[in-house]
Amino acid sequence: MNEKPASEKNTGEVEISDFLRLLGRIVTKIWTGIAWLFTNLFELLILFFLFLKRKAIWLGLAIVLGLGLGFYMYSNEGAVYRSEMVTKSNFESNYFLYNQISYFNSLISNKNFSEISRIFNLNETEARDLVGFKVEPVKSDIEAAKLYREAFLRSKRNHNYGFDTIWSRTMRFDVFKKQLTDEDYPVNKIIVRSKQPNVFPKIQQGILSSFNNNPELKEKKQNLLEIRKQEEALLTDALNNIDTLRKVYNKKLTMQSENPSGSNQFILGERDIRNPELDLYDKTMVIKDELIELKMKAAEEKEPLVLYAGLGSTGKTESFVRKVGIPALYLLVAVFSILVIIEFIKYLARVEKKKRK
Repeated sequence: MNEKPASEKNTGEVEISDFLRLLGRIVTKIWTGIAWLFTNLFELLILFFLFLKRKAIWLGLAIVLGLGLGFYMYSNEGAVYRSEMVTKSNFESNYFLYNQISYFNSLISNKNFSEISRIFNLNETEARDLVGFKVEPVKSDIEAAKLYREAFLRSKRNHNYGFDTIWSRTMRFDVFKKQLTDEDYPVNKIIVRSKQPNVFPKIQQGILSSFNNNPELKEKKQNLLEIRKQEEALLTDALNNIDTLRKVYNKKLTMQSENPSGSNQFILGERDIRNPELDLYDKTMVIKDELIELKMKAAEEKEPLVLYAGLGSTGKTESFVRKVGIPALYLLVAVFSILVIIEFIKYLARVEKKKRK
C-alpha cells in the first residue's frame, strides 16, 4: 500500500488547526458582541430609571394635573354615549362619505345647531348634545382582494384571458394593498358620540338620507342603473340567440341523421374538431354567470350608501377611566418629552464646554 508523504499530512493538520483557530475567534467575537450589547442595554435601562428618579416630582405633577383636567372635562361634559354603524359606499362615492362626516363635525364645532336639527330631525337640546362623528375603513385582506379582483381580475368578454394579465403582472397584490388609502375601502365604520343615549336611530336615518338624497349621487346612480339595464338586456338577448342557434343546430343534426348520404353529411378530417354543442354550452354558462353577477351587484348596490349594521337604539356609555386617563397620559408624554429635550440640551452644553477647554 502506498502511504501519503509526511509533508501532506502536516499540511492537512495545519489547515484544520487554522480553521479551528479562526472559528474560535469568530465565536469569541460573537459572544463578546452579545455581552457588549446586553451590558449597554442594562446601563441604558439604569440611566432611564435614574432619570425617572430625578424627574419624579415633575412627572408626578403631570399625572396629577392630567387626572384633574380629565375629571374636570368629564364633570363639565357629563356622560357621553357612543354607537357604531357599518356601511358600504357604492358608485365610487367613498370620498363623499368622508367629506360628509367632516361637514357634520364642522357643524358641531361651529355650533350650527339649526342645521344639525334639520339634517337629523333633532330638537335643539339633542342637537347641542351631539358630540361628534368619526369614520374609519374596515380594512382586511378580503376587502383588499375584492378591490384587486375588481381592478384586474374581473371577467371581460372582450379579453381573451378574462383578466388584465399585463397589470396583474405589473402590480402584484401585496404592492396593490400597500397603495390603498382609507378612502379606497368601500366598507366603513361610522362612530357617533352624543350626550343623549336615545338619539342614534334619528342620526342613522339622517346620515343615510343626507347621503342617498344627494343630487349628484342620485344622478350617478340613475345613469349606472340605465347602463346595467341595457347590459342585462344585451345578455338576455344573447342567451335567446344562443338558444335559437342551438335549435337550428339540433335540427340540422336531425336532418343529417335522416339523410346520411345527402350533401349535408359531415366530412371529418384527421384533425380534431371541437363539438359545436360544447361551444354553445360554454358560451351559455359564461353569459349566465355574467347575468347572475350583474343582478347580484344591482341588488347589493340599490343606494349610494348601503347599511350593513345600524346604530343601536341606545348608545353605550364611554369608559370613565378612559376619559379621565387619556388627558393624563397625553400630559405625561408631553412633560416627559420636554424633560428629555432639556436634558439633551444640557448634555450638548457640557460637550461644548469640554471641547473649549
